[in-house]
Amino acid sequence: MNFKVFFINLENNPQPWLKAQNLFSLLPDEIKNCLERIDAIDTRKDLSVVDNFGLKIDPVGIFYKLYFSQSAGAAGCFLSHYSAWKKIIDEDLDFALIVEDDIVISDLVNYLMTNPDIDESLDFIHLGAREWDGLEAYILSKTGSSKLISFVEDASALKDCDSLGFMKNPSNALNKIKAENPDFSWNKQNSITAPADRFVMHVAETCFNYKFFPCIDLCHLSEKQSSIYNEDSKPYYLKEYMPLMKDINSPSFEYWNKDLTTSLCICTYNNYDLLYKCLLSAANQSAPSDEYEIIILDNTPTEIIAESKKEYDKIHNLSKTIKNCRYINMLTDGLSGARNACIEESKSDLIYFVDDDAIVDSDLIRNMVKKFKNPSIGVVGGKIIPDWQIAERPEWLSDDQLGQLSMADFSERDVFLHEYDKPIWLVGANICFRLQAIKEIGGFGTHLGRKGGTSTLLSGEEGLAVEQVRKKYSALYTPDCVVNHIVDPSRLNQSWFVKRVAWQAVSNALTGDLWMKGAKGIEEILKDNMHCLFTESKNQSEFDLKLKIISIMSFLLLEGEI
Repeated sequence: MNFKVFFINLENNPQPWLKAQNLFSLLPDEIKNCLERIDAIDTRKDLSVVDNFGLKIDPVGIFYKLYFSQSAGAAGCFLSHYSAWKKIIDEDLDFALIVEDDIVISDLVNYLMTNPDIDESLDFIHLGAREWDGLEAYILSKTGSSKLISFVEDASALKDCDSLGFMKNPSNALNKIKAENPDFSWNKQNSITAPADRFVMHVAETCFNYKFFPCIDLCHLSEKQSSIYNEDSKPYYLKEYMPLMKDINSPSFEYWNKDLTTSLCICTYNNYDLLYKCLLSAANQSAPSDEYEIIILDNTPTEIIAESKKEYDKIHNLSKTIKNCRYINMLTDGLSGARNACIEESKSDLIYFVDDDAIVDSDLIRNMVKKFKNPSIGVVGGKIIPDWQIAERPEWLSDDQLGQLSMADFSERDVFLHEYDKPIWLVGANICFRLQAIKEIGGFGTHLGRKGGTSTLLSGEEGLAVEQVRKKYSALYTPDCVVNHIVDPSRLNQSWFVKRVAWQAVSNALTGDLWMKGAKGIEEILKDNMHCLFTESKNQSEFDLKLKIISIMSFLLLEGEI
Protein backbone atom coordinates (compact mmCIF):
# COMPACT_ATOMS: atom_id res chain seq x y z
CA MET A 1 0.00 0.00 0.00
CA ASN A 2 1.29 3.46 -0.93
CA PHE A 3 0.84 5.48 2.26
CA LYS A 4 2.15 8.74 3.72
CA VAL A 5 1.67 10.91 6.79
CA PHE A 6 1.28 14.55 5.78
CA PHE A 7 2.13 16.99 8.59
CA ILE A 8 0.65 20.45 7.92
CA ASN A 9 2.95 22.97 9.61
CA LEU A 10 3.43 26.75 9.53
CA GLU A 11 6.97 27.84 8.68
CA ASN A 12 7.13 30.22 11.66
CA ASN A 13 6.17 27.43 14.07
CA PRO A 14 8.97 24.87 13.61
CA GLN A 15 8.82 23.23 17.05
CA PRO A 16 5.91 20.81 16.34
CA TRP A 17 7.64 19.60 13.17
CA LEU A 18 10.94 19.07 14.99
CA LYS A 19 9.12 17.16 17.73
CA ALA A 20 7.34 15.02 15.15
CA GLN A 21 10.63 14.22 13.40
CA ASN A 22 12.30 13.29 16.69
CA LEU A 23 9.49 10.94 17.68
CA PHE A 24 9.23 9.35 14.25
CA SER A 25 13.00 8.77 14.19
CA LEU A 26 12.47 6.20 16.95
CA LEU A 27 9.87 4.24 14.99
CA PRO A 28 10.35 1.36 12.55
CA ASP A 29 11.51 2.37 9.07
CA GLU A 30 8.19 1.56 7.42
CA ILE A 31 6.56 4.21 9.63
CA LYS A 32 9.21 6.91 10.03
CA ASN A 33 9.87 7.06 6.29
CA CYS A 34 6.22 7.92 5.66
CA LEU A 35 6.38 11.31 7.38
CA GLU A 36 6.34 14.37 5.10
CA ARG A 37 5.85 18.03 5.94
CA ILE A 38 3.38 20.25 4.05
CA ASP A 39 4.02 23.97 4.33
CA ALA A 40 0.85 25.45 5.81
CA ILE A 41 -0.50 28.37 3.83
CA ASP A 42 -0.88 31.59 5.80
CA THR A 43 -3.50 33.80 4.19
CA ARG A 44 -3.34 36.18 7.14
CA LYS A 45 -0.35 37.77 5.39
CA ASP A 46 -1.37 37.61 1.75
CA LEU A 47 -4.75 36.53 0.46
CA SER A 48 -3.59 36.53 -3.16
CA VAL A 49 -2.24 33.00 -2.70
CA VAL A 50 -5.85 31.84 -3.21
CA ASP A 51 -5.56 33.08 -6.81
CA ASN A 52 -2.41 30.99 -7.26
CA PHE A 53 -4.53 27.86 -6.73
CA GLY A 54 -7.00 29.01 -9.36
CA LEU A 55 -9.67 29.39 -6.65
CA LYS A 56 -11.72 32.19 -5.13
CA ILE A 57 -13.29 32.70 -1.71
CA ASP A 58 -17.04 32.34 -2.13
CA PRO A 59 -18.62 31.07 1.12
CA VAL A 60 -22.13 29.65 0.94
CA GLY A 61 -24.73 31.27 3.21
CA ILE A 62 -24.55 33.96 5.85
CA PHE A 63 -22.88 31.83 8.53
CA TYR A 64 -19.94 30.70 6.44
CA LYS A 65 -19.51 34.30 5.29
CA LEU A 66 -19.39 35.35 8.96
CA TYR A 67 -16.87 32.61 9.72
CA PHE A 68 -14.46 33.64 6.95
CA SER A 69 -14.99 37.32 7.77
CA GLN A 70 -13.84 36.66 11.33
CA SER A 71 -10.68 34.86 10.24
CA ALA A 72 -8.27 35.82 7.50
CA GLY A 73 -6.52 32.50 8.22
CA ALA A 74 -9.53 30.32 7.37
CA ALA A 75 -8.81 30.35 3.63
CA GLY A 76 -5.22 29.32 4.30
CA CYS A 77 -6.39 26.42 6.46
CA PHE A 78 -8.58 25.20 3.60
CA LEU A 79 -5.74 25.56 1.07
CA SER A 80 -3.33 23.65 3.32
CA HIS A 81 -5.66 20.65 3.35
CA TYR A 82 -6.42 21.11 -0.34
CA SER A 83 -2.66 20.86 -1.00
CA ALA A 84 -2.59 17.52 0.82
CA TRP A 85 -5.53 16.22 -1.22
CA LYS A 86 -3.72 17.22 -4.41
CA LYS A 87 -0.54 15.44 -3.30
CA ILE A 88 -2.45 12.19 -2.75
CA ILE A 89 -3.55 12.32 -6.40
CA ASP A 90 -0.23 13.57 -7.79
CA GLU A 91 1.81 10.92 -5.94
CA ASP A 92 -0.73 8.16 -6.65
CA LEU A 93 -1.08 7.24 -2.98
CA ASP A 94 -3.65 4.72 -1.82
CA PHE A 95 -4.17 6.54 1.48
CA ALA A 96 -2.65 9.40 3.45
CA LEU A 97 -2.96 10.33 7.10
CA ILE A 98 -3.28 14.12 7.23
CA VAL A 99 -2.62 15.95 10.51
CA GLU A 100 -2.29 19.56 11.64
CA ASP A 101 0.67 20.65 13.74
CA ASP A 102 -1.33 21.36 16.91
CA ILE A 103 -2.24 17.72 17.55
CA VAL A 104 -0.85 15.68 20.43
CA ILE A 105 2.05 14.02 18.61
CA SER A 106 2.15 11.08 21.00
CA ASP A 107 -1.50 10.29 20.11
CA LEU A 108 -0.49 10.05 16.46
CA VAL A 109 2.50 7.82 17.22
CA ASN A 110 0.45 5.57 19.49
CA TYR A 111 -2.14 5.13 16.76
CA LEU A 112 0.47 4.22 14.15
CA MET A 113 2.24 1.82 16.51
CA THR A 114 -0.95 -0.24 16.83
CA ASN A 115 -0.38 -1.10 13.15
CA PRO A 116 -4.01 -0.39 12.33
CA ASP A 117 -5.75 -2.08 9.44
CA ILE A 118 -7.28 0.37 7.01
CA ASP A 119 -10.56 -0.68 5.47
CA GLU A 120 -9.92 -0.09 1.78
CA SER A 121 -13.63 0.38 1.13
CA LEU A 122 -13.60 3.61 3.13
CA ASP A 123 -12.98 7.01 1.62
CA PHE A 124 -12.40 8.72 4.94
CA ILE A 125 -11.57 7.85 8.56
CA HIS A 126 -11.83 10.71 11.06
CA LEU A 127 -9.26 10.36 13.84
CA GLY A 128 -9.75 13.77 15.48
CA ALA A 129 -11.19 13.74 18.97
CA ARG A 130 -13.57 16.58 18.09
CA GLU A 131 -15.07 14.74 15.10
CA TRP A 132 -16.70 17.30 12.76
CA ASP A 133 -15.68 20.20 14.99
CA GLY A 134 -12.21 20.07 13.48
CA LEU A 135 -10.05 18.51 10.79
CA GLU A 136 -6.87 17.99 12.78
CA ALA A 137 -6.37 14.28 11.98
CA TYR A 138 -7.91 12.01 9.34
CA ILE A 139 -7.12 9.29 6.81
CA LEU A 140 -8.15 9.96 3.23
CA SER A 141 -8.08 7.62 0.25
CA LYS A 142 -7.21 8.55 -3.30
CA THR A 143 -10.88 8.12 -4.20
CA GLY A 144 -11.85 10.38 -1.30
CA SER A 145 -9.33 12.99 -2.47
CA SER A 146 -10.78 12.93 -5.97
CA LYS A 147 -14.26 13.46 -4.59
CA LEU A 148 -13.20 16.40 -2.41
CA ILE A 149 -11.36 18.08 -5.27
CA SER A 150 -14.32 17.57 -7.63
CA PHE A 151 -16.60 19.29 -5.10
CA VAL A 152 -14.17 22.23 -4.95
CA GLU A 153 -14.31 22.46 -8.72
CA ASP A 154 -18.11 22.24 -8.73
CA ALA A 155 -20.04 22.37 -5.44
CA SER A 156 -23.53 22.11 -6.95
CA ALA A 157 -23.95 18.50 -5.77
CA LEU A 158 -24.08 19.90 -2.21
CA LYS A 159 -27.33 21.74 -3.01
CA ASP A 160 -29.26 20.00 -0.21
CA CYS A 161 -26.71 20.80 2.52
CA ASP A 162 -27.86 23.32 5.10
CA SER A 163 -25.07 25.65 6.24
CA LEU A 164 -26.73 25.85 9.69
CA GLY A 165 -27.79 22.21 9.85
CA PHE A 166 -24.66 21.10 11.70
CA MET A 167 -25.64 23.19 14.75
CA LYS A 168 -27.59 21.19 17.30
CA ASN A 169 -29.08 24.14 19.17
CA PRO A 170 -28.75 27.37 17.17
CA SER A 171 -29.46 30.50 19.21
CA ASN A 172 -32.44 32.75 18.65
CA ALA A 173 -30.05 35.31 17.20
CA LEU A 174 -28.75 32.83 14.61
CA ASN A 175 -32.24 31.72 13.65
CA LYS A 176 -33.27 35.36 13.19
CA ILE A 177 -30.21 36.15 11.08
CA LYS A 178 -30.83 33.05 8.98
CA ALA A 179 -34.48 34.03 8.44
CA GLU A 180 -33.37 37.48 7.29
CA ASN A 181 -30.70 36.01 4.97
CA PRO A 182 -32.40 32.92 3.52
CA ASP A 183 -30.79 32.86 0.10
CA PHE A 184 -27.74 30.77 -0.52
CA SER A 185 -26.57 28.65 -3.39
CA TRP A 186 -24.02 25.86 -3.74
CA ASN A 187 -23.69 26.57 -7.46
CA LYS A 188 -20.05 27.57 -7.07
CA GLN A 189 -17.09 26.59 -9.22
CA ASN A 190 -13.43 26.54 -8.25
CA SER A 191 -14.36 28.09 -4.90
CA ILE A 192 -13.71 27.83 -1.18
CA THR A 193 -17.33 27.47 -0.16
CA ALA A 194 -17.06 26.49 3.52
CA PRO A 195 -14.50 26.05 6.31
CA ALA A 196 -12.33 22.99 5.68
CA ASP A 197 -13.93 20.81 8.38
CA ARG A 198 -17.50 21.71 7.38
CA PHE A 199 -16.74 21.26 3.70
CA VAL A 200 -15.41 17.73 4.30
CA MET A 201 -18.43 17.03 6.51
CA HIS A 202 -20.85 18.09 3.76
CA VAL A 203 -19.04 16.02 1.13
CA ALA A 204 -18.77 13.02 3.47
CA GLU A 205 -22.46 13.03 4.26
CA THR A 206 -23.25 13.39 0.56
CA CYS A 207 -21.04 10.76 -1.08
CA PHE A 208 -18.36 9.30 1.25
CA ASN A 209 -17.96 5.92 2.85
CA TYR A 210 -16.59 7.02 6.21
CA LYS A 211 -16.31 6.27 9.90
CA PHE A 212 -15.12 7.93 13.11
CA PHE A 213 -12.25 6.60 15.16
CA PRO A 214 -11.51 9.55 17.49
CA CYS A 215 -8.10 8.85 18.98
CA ILE A 216 -5.97 11.97 18.30
CA ASP A 217 -6.48 15.06 20.43
CA LEU A 218 -5.33 18.67 20.19
CA CYS A 219 -2.55 20.01 22.37
CA HIS A 220 -3.53 22.39 25.16
CA LEU A 221 -2.02 25.39 23.31
CA SER A 222 -4.03 24.97 20.11
CA GLU A 223 -6.86 27.31 21.11
CA LYS A 224 -4.44 30.08 22.04
CA GLN A 225 -2.49 29.64 18.79
CA SER A 226 -5.60 29.65 16.60
CA SER A 227 -6.04 32.58 14.23
CA ILE A 228 -9.78 32.05 13.96
CA TYR A 229 -10.79 34.07 17.02
CA ASN A 230 -8.97 36.30 19.46
CA GLU A 231 -9.76 37.45 22.97
CA ASP A 232 -11.55 40.53 21.66
CA SER A 233 -13.87 38.63 19.33
CA LYS A 234 -16.40 35.93 20.15
CA PRO A 235 -17.25 33.33 17.51
CA TYR A 236 -20.31 34.41 15.53
CA TYR A 237 -22.43 31.56 16.93
CA LEU A 238 -22.00 32.94 20.48
CA LYS A 239 -23.03 36.49 19.63
CA GLU A 240 -26.34 38.23 20.14
CA TYR A 241 -28.39 39.62 17.30
CA MET A 242 -27.14 43.23 17.38
CA PRO A 243 -23.41 42.33 17.44
CA LEU A 244 -24.05 39.95 14.54
CA MET A 245 -25.74 42.71 12.56
CA LYS A 246 -22.83 45.01 13.39
CA ASP A 247 -20.43 42.39 11.99
CA ILE A 248 -22.48 42.01 8.81
CA ASN A 249 -22.44 45.77 8.25
CA SER A 250 -18.74 46.22 9.11
CA PRO A 251 -15.84 46.69 6.64
CA SER A 252 -14.50 43.29 7.74
CA PHE A 253 -17.54 41.43 6.38
CA GLU A 254 -16.64 39.75 3.09
CA TYR A 255 -13.31 41.59 3.16
CA TRP A 256 -12.02 39.44 0.30
CA ASN A 257 -14.43 41.20 -2.09
CA LYS A 258 -13.40 44.72 -1.11
CA ASP A 259 -11.59 46.88 -3.69
CA LEU A 260 -9.33 49.07 -1.55
CA THR A 261 -8.23 52.52 -2.67
CA THR A 262 -4.88 54.08 -1.77
CA SER A 263 -3.44 57.55 -1.27
CA LEU A 264 0.28 57.49 -2.05
CA CYS A 265 1.66 60.44 -0.09
CA ILE A 266 5.01 62.14 -0.70
CA CYS A 267 5.97 64.82 1.80
CA THR A 268 8.72 67.14 0.59
CA TYR A 269 10.81 70.12 1.64
CA ASN A 270 12.92 71.82 -1.04
CA ASN A 271 14.08 68.58 -2.66
CA TYR A 272 12.68 69.07 -6.14
CA ASP A 273 15.24 67.24 -8.28
CA LEU A 274 14.81 63.97 -6.42
CA LEU A 275 11.07 64.53 -5.99
CA TYR A 276 10.79 64.67 -9.79
CA LYS A 277 12.25 61.16 -10.08
CA CYS A 278 10.05 59.93 -7.26
CA LEU A 279 6.88 61.28 -8.86
CA LEU A 280 7.71 59.74 -12.24
CA SER A 281 7.97 56.30 -10.61
CA ALA A 282 4.82 56.87 -8.52
CA ALA A 283 2.84 57.69 -11.66
CA ASN A 284 4.14 54.59 -13.46
CA GLN A 285 2.20 51.97 -11.49
CA SER A 286 0.72 48.69 -12.68
CA ALA A 287 -2.38 49.45 -10.57
CA PRO A 288 -5.11 51.33 -12.46
CA SER A 289 -4.96 55.07 -11.86
CA ASP A 290 -8.53 55.14 -10.55
CA GLU A 291 -7.52 52.82 -7.68
CA TYR A 292 -4.95 55.20 -6.19
CA GLU A 293 -4.12 58.87 -5.96
CA ILE A 294 -0.83 60.68 -5.44
CA ILE A 295 -0.69 63.46 -2.87
CA ILE A 296 2.39 65.67 -2.80
CA LEU A 297 2.52 67.74 0.39
CA ASP A 298 5.09 70.49 -0.11
CA ASN A 299 5.78 72.37 3.12
CA THR A 300 8.59 74.49 1.67
CA PRO A 301 8.25 78.20 2.57
CA THR A 302 7.45 80.56 -0.31
CA GLU A 303 10.76 82.40 -0.10
CA ILE A 304 12.72 79.16 -0.47
CA ILE A 305 10.53 78.06 -3.38
CA ALA A 306 11.42 81.35 -5.08
CA GLU A 307 15.11 80.47 -4.83
CA SER A 308 14.46 77.13 -6.55
CA LYS A 309 11.79 78.34 -8.96
CA LYS A 310 13.09 76.49 -12.02
CA GLU A 311 13.18 73.14 -10.24
CA TYR A 312 9.85 73.82 -8.52
CA ASP A 313 8.11 74.72 -11.79
CA LYS A 314 9.40 71.54 -13.40
CA ILE A 315 7.93 69.24 -10.74
CA HIS A 316 4.76 71.29 -10.40
CA ASN A 317 4.11 71.15 -14.15
CA LEU A 318 4.73 67.39 -14.16
CA SER A 319 2.15 66.93 -11.41
CA LYS A 320 -0.46 68.71 -13.56
CA THR A 321 -0.02 66.13 -16.33
CA ILE A 322 -0.82 63.23 -13.96
CA LYS A 323 -4.60 62.99 -13.62
CA ASN A 324 -4.58 61.21 -10.24
CA CYS A 325 -2.05 63.58 -8.64
CA ARG A 326 -2.71 66.48 -6.26
CA TYR A 327 0.05 68.96 -5.42
CA ILE A 328 -0.58 70.78 -2.14
CA ASN A 329 1.52 73.66 -0.82
CA MET A 330 1.08 73.94 2.94
CA LEU A 331 3.32 75.01 5.80
CA THR A 332 3.24 72.35 8.50
CA ASP A 333 4.97 71.41 11.73
CA GLY A 334 7.78 69.40 10.17
CA LEU A 335 7.49 65.95 8.58
CA SER A 336 4.96 64.70 11.13
CA GLY A 337 2.78 67.73 10.49
CA ALA A 338 3.00 67.14 6.73
CA ARG A 339 1.97 63.52 7.15
CA ASN A 340 -0.94 64.55 9.35
CA ALA A 341 -2.05 66.99 6.64
CA CYS A 342 -2.01 64.08 4.17
CA ILE A 343 -4.18 62.08 6.54
CA GLU A 344 -6.71 64.89 6.56
CA GLU A 345 -6.62 65.17 2.77
CA SER A 346 -6.99 61.44 2.09
CA LYS A 347 -10.37 59.85 1.44
CA SER A 348 -8.94 56.43 0.55
CA ASP A 349 -8.95 53.15 2.47
CA LEU A 350 -5.15 53.10 2.74
CA ILE A 351 -2.60 55.88 3.20
CA TYR A 352 0.87 55.04 1.92
CA PHE A 353 3.89 57.20 2.77
CA VAL A 354 7.14 57.16 0.78
CA ASP A 355 10.04 59.61 1.02
CA ASP A 356 10.64 62.15 -1.71
CA ASP A 357 14.05 60.64 -2.46
CA ALA A 358 12.66 57.18 -3.17
CA ILE A 359 12.12 55.45 -6.52
CA VAL A 360 9.12 53.16 -6.10
CA ASP A 361 8.65 49.79 -7.75
CA SER A 362 6.01 49.67 -10.50
CA ASP A 363 3.99 47.04 -8.59
CA LEU A 364 4.17 48.92 -5.29
CA ILE A 365 0.47 49.85 -4.98
CA ARG A 366 -0.85 46.55 -6.37
CA ASN A 367 1.28 44.49 -3.98
CA MET A 368 0.51 46.64 -0.95
CA VAL A 369 -3.26 46.48 -1.43
CA LYS A 370 -3.03 42.66 -1.32
CA LYS A 371 -1.53 42.83 2.16
CA PHE A 372 -4.53 44.72 3.52
CA LYS A 373 -7.03 42.12 2.33
CA ASN A 374 -6.75 40.87 5.90
CA PRO A 375 -8.94 43.30 7.89
CA SER A 376 -6.91 42.76 11.07
CA ILE A 377 -3.78 44.32 9.51
CA GLY A 378 -3.43 48.01 10.34
CA VAL A 379 0.07 48.84 9.09
CA VAL A 380 2.57 47.35 6.64
CA GLY A 381 6.17 48.35 6.01
CA GLY A 382 8.08 47.44 2.89
CA LYS A 383 11.62 46.80 1.76
CA ILE A 384 13.94 49.78 1.31
CA ILE A 385 17.20 49.25 -0.53
CA PRO A 386 19.96 51.82 -1.04
CA ASP A 387 20.34 53.48 -4.43
CA TRP A 388 23.92 54.70 -4.98
CA GLN A 389 23.27 56.51 -8.27
CA ILE A 390 24.52 59.88 -6.98
CA ALA A 391 26.81 58.70 -4.20
CA GLU A 392 29.68 56.30 -3.59
CA ARG A 393 29.49 53.97 -0.62
CA PRO A 394 32.34 54.52 1.88
CA GLU A 395 34.45 51.55 2.87
CA TRP A 396 33.76 52.19 6.57
CA LEU A 397 29.96 51.87 6.17
CA SER A 398 28.75 48.39 7.11
CA ASP A 399 25.37 46.84 6.28
CA ASP A 400 24.45 47.14 9.96
CA GLN A 401 24.52 50.95 9.67
CA LEU A 402 22.36 51.21 6.55
CA GLY A 403 19.38 51.49 8.86
CA GLN A 404 20.66 54.94 9.85
CA LEU A 405 19.98 55.91 6.22
CA SER A 406 16.38 54.59 6.51
CA MET A 407 17.02 51.28 4.75
CA ALA A 408 15.07 48.14 5.66
CA ASP A 409 15.68 44.58 4.48
CA PHE A 410 14.67 42.12 7.18
CA SER A 411 13.24 39.00 5.57
CA GLU A 412 12.61 37.30 2.25
CA ARG A 413 9.05 36.47 3.34
CA ASP A 414 6.20 38.39 4.92
CA VAL A 415 6.46 38.43 8.71
CA PHE A 416 4.26 39.77 11.48
CA LEU A 417 6.26 41.94 13.87
CA HIS A 418 4.92 40.02 16.89
CA GLU A 419 6.04 36.68 15.42
CA TYR A 420 9.59 37.59 14.36
CA ASP A 421 12.41 36.26 16.51
CA LYS A 422 14.72 39.25 15.96
CA PRO A 423 14.25 43.02 16.38
CA ILE A 424 12.36 44.36 13.40
CA TRP A 425 10.76 47.71 12.67
CA LEU A 426 8.88 49.52 9.92
CA VAL A 427 10.49 52.54 8.28
CA GLY A 428 8.69 55.74 7.30
CA ALA A 429 10.27 55.85 3.84
CA ASN A 430 8.00 52.95 2.82
CA ILE A 431 5.06 52.48 5.16
CA CYS A 432 1.32 52.09 4.64
CA PHE A 433 -1.48 52.44 7.19
CA ARG A 434 -5.14 51.62 7.10
CA LEU A 435 -6.52 55.16 7.13
CA GLN A 436 -9.02 54.32 9.84
CA ALA A 437 -6.24 52.93 12.04
CA ILE A 438 -3.94 55.96 11.81
CA LYS A 439 -6.88 58.29 12.40
CA GLU A 440 -7.89 56.34 15.52
CA ILE A 441 -4.54 57.14 17.16
CA GLY A 442 -4.62 60.82 16.16
CA GLY A 443 -1.92 60.64 13.47
CA PHE A 444 1.79 61.28 14.02
CA GLY A 445 3.28 63.04 17.02
CA THR A 446 4.60 66.43 15.91
CA HIS A 447 7.10 66.45 18.79
CA LEU A 448 9.00 63.84 16.77
CA GLY A 449 10.35 63.68 13.22
CA ARG A 450 12.43 65.95 11.05
CA LYS A 451 11.80 69.69 10.84
CA GLY A 452 12.56 71.33 7.50
CA GLY A 453 15.28 73.99 7.58
CA THR A 454 16.70 72.78 10.90
CA SER A 455 19.58 70.51 11.81
CA THR A 456 17.42 68.17 13.91
CA LEU A 457 17.66 64.48 13.07
CA LEU A 458 14.81 63.48 15.34
CA SER A 459 13.00 60.30 14.30
CA GLY A 460 10.68 57.78 15.84
CA GLU A 461 7.35 59.30 14.77
CA GLU A 462 6.43 56.33 12.60
CA GLY A 463 7.72 53.87 15.21
CA LEU A 464 5.48 55.37 17.86
CA ALA A 465 2.52 55.36 15.46
CA VAL A 466 3.14 51.70 14.63
CA GLU A 467 3.22 50.75 18.31
CA GLN A 468 -0.06 52.57 18.94
CA VAL A 469 -1.73 50.97 15.93
CA ARG A 470 -0.54 47.54 17.08
CA LYS A 471 -2.69 47.80 20.20
CA LYS A 472 -5.69 47.03 17.99
CA TYR A 473 -4.28 45.78 14.68
CA SER A 474 -1.47 43.57 13.39
CA ALA A 475 1.71 44.99 11.83
CA LEU A 476 3.46 43.32 8.91
CA TYR A 477 6.81 43.63 7.15
CA THR A 478 6.83 42.58 3.49
CA PRO A 479 9.67 42.31 0.96
CA ASP A 480 7.10 42.45 -1.86
CA CYS A 481 6.70 46.24 -1.72
CA VAL A 482 10.04 47.76 -2.68
CA VAL A 483 11.46 51.26 -2.93
CA ASN A 484 14.98 52.27 -3.90
CA HIS A 485 16.13 55.00 -1.54
CA ILE A 486 18.55 57.42 -3.20
CA VAL A 487 21.47 57.97 -0.85
CA ASP A 488 22.31 61.61 -0.20
CA PRO A 489 26.09 62.16 -0.60
CA SER A 490 26.04 64.86 2.10
CA ARG A 491 25.23 62.18 4.67
CA LEU A 492 28.18 59.97 3.82
CA ASN A 493 30.59 61.32 6.39
CA GLN A 494 31.24 59.96 9.83
CA SER A 495 30.14 63.10 11.65
CA TRP A 496 26.63 62.83 10.13
CA PHE A 497 26.26 59.27 11.40
CA VAL A 498 27.51 60.32 14.84
CA LYS A 499 24.82 63.02 14.99
CA ARG A 500 22.21 60.60 13.65
CA VAL A 501 22.92 58.05 16.39
CA ALA A 502 22.90 60.73 19.08
CA TRP A 503 19.55 62.07 17.87
CA GLN A 504 18.20 58.52 17.83
CA ALA A 505 18.91 58.32 21.55
CA VAL A 506 16.88 61.51 22.01
CA SER A 507 14.05 60.06 19.91
CA ASN A 508 14.11 56.87 22.01
CA ALA A 509 13.90 58.89 25.21
CA LEU A 510 10.93 60.90 23.91
CA THR A 511 9.05 57.75 22.94
CA GLY A 512 9.91 55.86 26.13
CA ASP A 513 12.08 53.33 24.30
CA LEU A 514 14.72 52.84 27.00
CA TRP A 515 16.03 49.50 25.73
CA MET A 516 19.51 50.18 27.12
CA LYS A 517 18.31 50.78 30.68
CA GLY A 518 19.62 48.10 33.00
CA ALA A 519 22.00 46.67 30.39
CA LYS A 520 25.08 45.20 32.01
CA GLY A 521 28.66 46.08 31.13
CA ILE A 522 28.06 49.35 29.27
CA GLU A 523 30.35 51.29 31.60
CA GLU A 524 33.15 48.85 30.86
CA ILE A 525 32.53 49.19 27.12
CA LEU A 526 32.89 52.96 27.44
CA LYS A 527 36.03 52.73 29.56
CA ASP A 528 37.77 50.35 27.17
CA ASN A 529 36.82 52.10 23.93
CA MET A 530 36.66 55.87 24.54
CA HIS A 531 39.70 56.31 22.31
CA CYS A 532 37.48 55.48 19.28
CA LEU A 533 35.85 58.90 19.55
CA PHE A 534 39.01 60.84 18.83
CA THR A 535 40.09 59.28 15.54
CA GLU A 536 38.53 58.78 12.12
CA SER A 537 37.46 55.17 11.75
CA LYS A 538 39.37 53.30 9.06
CA ASN A 539 37.10 50.27 8.60
CA GLN A 540 33.61 49.00 9.27
CA SER A 541 34.30 47.31 12.61
CA GLU A 542 35.97 50.45 14.02
CA PHE A 543 33.09 52.64 12.87
CA ASP A 544 30.43 50.26 14.20
CA LEU A 545 32.16 50.39 17.59
CA LYS A 546 32.34 54.20 17.50
CA LEU A 547 28.61 54.47 16.88
CA LYS A 548 27.94 52.02 19.69
CA ILE A 549 29.95 54.24 22.06
CA ILE A 550 28.04 57.34 20.88
CA SER A 551 24.73 55.57 21.48
CA ILE A 552 25.72 54.54 25.01
CA MET A 553 27.05 58.00 25.90
CA SER A 554 23.93 59.73 24.58
CA PHE A 555 21.69 57.43 26.58
CA LEU A 556 23.66 57.92 29.80
CA LEU A 557 23.68 61.69 29.33
CA LEU A 558 19.93 61.76 28.85
CA GLU A 559 19.51 59.59 31.93
CA GLY A 560 21.73 61.96 33.92
CA GLU A 561 24.21 59.18 34.70
CA ILE A 562 27.27 60.95 33.28
